[in-house]
Amino acid sequence: MVRKYNQFYTEKHIGEQLIDALGDLKCINSCVELGVGLGGLIAPLCERADLSTLLTCDIDEDNCEISRRNWPFGFHYNIDVLLPNFEEIFLKHQAKFDLALCNPPFGWIDHTEYTRKILMDNGILSLSKNKSVRMEVLFVIQNLRLISLGGSFGVILPELIIKSKIFEKFRSVLKEMFQSYLCIENEAYSFRGTEATTYLLVLKDKLKCLYELRDDVEFSEVGSVKINRLPEVDIKRGRLTGKECRATSLRTLHTTDFRRYKEIDSRTKMVKKVTSLKEGVLGPTACNGDVVIARVGTRILGEALYINNDEFVISDCVFRVRFGCPDVAKEFLRFWVDNKNSILNKHSSGTCAKYITISCLQDVIGEFFSVVECRREIRGEAN
Repeated sequence: MVRKYNQFYTEKHIGEQLIDALGDLKCINSCVELGVGLGGLIAPLCERADLSTLLTCDIDEDNCEISRRNWPFGFHYNIDVLLPNFEEIFLKHQAKFDLALCNPPFGWIDHTEYTRKILMDNGILSLSKNKSVRMEVLFVIQNLRLISLGGSFGVILPELIIKSKIFEKFRSVLKEMFQSYLCIENEAYSFRGTEATTYLLVLKDKLKCLYELRDDVEFSEVGSVKINRLPEVDIKRGRLTGKECRATSLRTLHTTDFRRYKEIDSRTKMVKKVTSLKEGVLGPTACNGDVVIARVGTRILGEALYINNDEFVISDCVFRVRFGCPDVAKEFLRFWVDNKNSILNKHSSGTCAKYITISCLQDVIGEFFSVVECRREIRGEAN
């Protein structure tokens, strides 16, 4: 369910699954939830656990009123977790809770002075240097500050955080902080209004605080992967959701647009129209000479287009692959089209909504360059 502020509220069955995954709740006496929404996580917990302390917050005052009516014994604050006044209320509650639950907002935001401070104070130094940051990461860190040693954390996260190479170090830190790390993929369409693949992450028995791991945390630049051994190849994933694409007046390319725009010329698919955009807060653009690939979707996964004399802001369901030479881009597209089925069989993941990751795309590009090199050697064209 979607309400104000573009939240995707927790469906009842998802909340129950997360509480089930936590196991024995006899030792859970206190709980905090940042971004409580309509209470889809707290409700099943309160049915099974005897809480003496409950603390929630939400950016929407209407949601806070619902929590006050449903759980009058708790403290419920109308506050934004990512603004400095969060410290005024929650500082005294650090490391106080047996359990934290969270369904954070998904997406990128531009850094503020406070969001950089959150990361730097907790040892995430490299990630603080980027221009933007994932809200899920910030919410996770804010929750980790409030969980006591021996405590547990149940959170809903998108596949970007759970599977991508970009956040591999972040996941390793979480595994080191807790004795138990359990990840469960949700069924497709678990949240109304989005096809996003989501996961339940259950962390139990907190062993240490985040700042104790500061020397071990390193992050890659978010949103862009430079392939060191393949110069002049840049892969980027879009930032906008499909809904946000429809809301903007700019030309955008989402997976639902692939078949509407493409015209097949031989085996090379060309998108034909002309405009001019600037890559900025809306995320990466795809323009003349780029290859775009649908990274997720039951029926569209792996569809690829070559952009010819056009420019689009791409959605978060699309990868843009930029080569240094248009001829190489076209050759890669032919390689992809010819081998798409075997590529997807080898590299796609997910039990319901299938998807491919940037790291898998890197592997495919590496295979492509190996094939190209072999062809050159056979033709006597190798240097």
